[in-house]
Amino acid sequence: MIKKSTFVSSIVNFKYIPLKKQPEIVLVGRSNVGKSTFINALTQKKKLAKISKTPGKTITLNYYDINESFYLIDTPGYGYAKKSKEIKKQLLPMIIAFLEQTSNLKAIFQLIDFKVGATQEDDRIHQVLLQAGFEVVLLFVKKDKVKKSLVPKQLKMLVNHFSQIKYFFLISSKQQEGLEELKLFLSQLMDSNAND
Repeated sequence: MIKKSTFVSSIVNFKYIPLKKQPEIVLVGRSNVGKSTFINALTQKKKLAKISKTPGKTITLNYYDINESFYLIDTPGYGYAKKSKEIKKQLLPMIIAFLEQTSNLKAIFQLIDFKVGATQEDDRIHQVLLQAGFEVVLLFVKKDKVKKSLVPKQLKMLVNHFSQIKYFFLISSKQQEGLEELKLFLSQLMDSNAND
């Protein structure tokens, strides 16, 4: 259960680490996949993460303190066409460099648009993360955008596509679906961290 959630800091210097050492869950996903909406739904705070109508607004690392026990870190969205080529080229190396330098990383949550499916950018980022040895948990978001009758077929297609993945969750931030299961998973992750 998430009882307390606060925005901590928005940073552009990827070498900066908050003073308080806590486990970290890092969110990655393409621009406009709904990371901010997901954060607000998970924490049940409508304005905790700012939602922009312009994809790619987040070009920093945004730290959120959850229950004073772990950080949820929102990374810059990838793949938005209007970002300059230079920024797009820098994003992935910057994110990977950040992930490699932190000693508190517990898992990476990669958000995939359930209706759109996996894009080329999603696949590229996914493979880079796996090859680097990171634990990736897939969140198939925007479930509500797919007709109920088509959900099983779409889910099977995505699960087969990401055959190497151990954990995945089907989520609708709008309808609050799948979030309780994810919170339980987060709780188990933090418990395992305490026992390490």
